[in-house]
Amino acid sequence: MDNQSGTSTSIVTTQKEDPDVESEDGKNPLFLPQSEMSAMSSELLHNHLRKIDPDSANRIHPNNKRKIMRAIEVYQQTGETLTAKLQAQRQQPGGNRLGGPLRYPHTILFWLRCKQDVLNVRLDKRVDAMLEQGLLAEIRAFHNEHNIDKSQTDNSAAYTRGVLQTIGFKEFIPYLEQFNAANDQKIEEYLRLNAYKMPTEEHFKAQKPSSINVTPVQRHKQSQHICERQSQQPPQQHDMHREIELELEATTDGDTTTTCPPLPPGLEVLNACLNELKLVTQRYSKKQIKWINNRFLASKDRQVPDLYELDTSDVKLWQAEVYERAVTVIESHRSGEVCEIQPMARRQHPGAGLNEETSNFCEICQRHFIGEYQWHLHLKSNKHKKRRESNKKKEKTKEIPLEPKTEDTNV
Repeated sequence: MDNQSGTSTSIVTTQKEDPDVESEDGKNPLFLPQSEMSAMSSELLHNHLRKIDPDSANRIHPNNKRKIMRAIEVYQQTGETLTAKLQAQRQQPGGNRLGGPLRYPHTILFWLRCKQDVLNVRLDKRVDAMLEQGLLAEIRAFHNEHNIDKSQTDNSAAYTRGVLQTIGFKEFIPYLEQFNAANDQKIEEYLRLNAYKMPTEEHFKAQKPSSINVTPVQRHKQSQHICERQSQQPPQQHDMHREIELELEATTDGDTTTTCPPLPPGLEVLNACLNELKLVTQRYSKKQIKWINNRFLASKDRQVPDLYELDTSDVKLWQAEVYERAVTVIESHRSGEVCEIQPMARRQHPGAGLNEETSNFCEICQRHFIGEYQWHLHLKSNKHKKRRESNKKKEKTKEIPLEPKTEDTNV
């Protein structure tokens, strides 16, 4: 589906430019070179956008630097504000508050879905497959190419901008900044010998140095338990380098009864990064589902093709549940017949009728909210109410006058 909406506005650079907008060689104070925009903070850019396009400034969150810059670029490249372009699209036949009409009206949408628990398992397996296919070497090369200035005391903000914030990279920063490429080779060798299977939690715990509450006997029992599991694996998976064997001796504090091979340095950190990536990916899938529902099913006043749901939970039933049903829908539309398979039902968004292009700032919580719907949700939230009551108590405490101290005149 190709919708001429505000999120994908096409810019035609051949349009006649506004005489007030000059090139970089001009002296217009409202013109910002690309290099200058990139160096400015989101707050400064948002204030600048408010000067040239107040309506877009209300519609775009002050922290969304990418969209703020894009709105400024639209004005500087075409001489027309983004608000004016959106308004022109909305006024076309079939247009609405989200943008213009469909460019291709004869369109069918298929949504390949599956149960969330099934999807989570598939997402986790995809991450495991990425590791086996060279993920560690790829993110190491990417990290070296986009190396962050390590002289800075805090680089956390750098990973919230541009390509560095992508899912699948920032989750591995804890490992990449602590260990080098030579350590990557040790981990790759271990994973290769163990069929790219991560150790269990018991194995990780057994490899840690002794603590106050863990005796050598307990460590030995843990190691025996792990060794029993590894004894069921092929013999070649137990051939480890002499260097790793020496590391085992160092971690066992002289406990020669531990015979399980040690883990390479950083493997536990890498495992935590992988688990974080799996968790983030699952969360993102839920956001995608929410976006699809709101975008395609919660706008009755918008031109949206019919959306058909196809269940892919059981791949063994793909032919009957996915392929054949999709063919039935397509053939019915081509012949103009009523299809026995019904599209997904439309619903009314709870924020329908509210102004979604206004900005509100909560003085109590110090947060910006775009749109009346999100604003009303915030005002009803428990977090906002608790903070409001907390502020009231603090104000009452300030208003209570302190009793003056009286000197004891009795001798």
